[in-house]
Amino acid sequence: MKGKRDIDYKPWKRIVAVIVVVAALLSITAWVVKMGKARVDVQRMFDQTPMLYTVECSAQTIVTHKGAEAMKWVGDRDLIVPVKATVKVGFRLSDINDVRVEGRTVSLTLPDPVVEIQNPEVVYDEAITKVGFFRRNFSQEELSDITAEGLRQMEERMDSYQLIEPAQQQAQRIIAAMLRQKGYDVLFRAAPSASVIEGRYDVITK
Repeated sequence: MKGKRDIDYKPWKRIVAVIVVVAALLSITAWVVKMGKARVDVQRMFDQTPMLYTVECSAQTIVTHKGAEAMKWVGDRDLIVPVKATVKVGFRLSDINDVRVEGRTVSLTLPDPVVEIQNPEVVYDEAITKVGFFRRNFSQEELSDITAEGLRQMEERMDSYQLIEPAQQQAQRIIAAMLRQKGYDVLFRAAPSASVIEGRYDVITK
């Protein structure tokens, strides 16, 4: 009887085991497909918002131009003029390429920020000029050069404005809110600190 039971039941045990394994594989496959689809959906959301601006401020620098000393005998030709611009810090969400989805949690790393200097202008009303009677006034070309010099100074001083860290924090809050609307929590992987990232970001003038 013992041998009969072995003959009768062992095949069924094998069949049940195979069914369990297949079911487990199908479940894992379905989970992987689901997580892959979720990742694609999240990535598509970021691709549809290519640039997320999180900080905006006004910046000003003072450009000084002094006439050549050799021409002082003819008269002065000096200029002190403010150059103002709008500075924006944003993040290219389409650069986020390490999205991971585990259950209802999305993990990612913020990309490096992009700093844009927009609408630069020379504030003529606040300019101080000292042009001698026998010296010509400043040309439009020279004023354009002064604007370019002001932008260069702003770029050099960008780190001193301390915009990167608040921009990162605001970006995390906005991205978290975007993902919550889709039913996800978010985990931000450690991004470089503001002190590390200073000078590494792109500065664009528009």
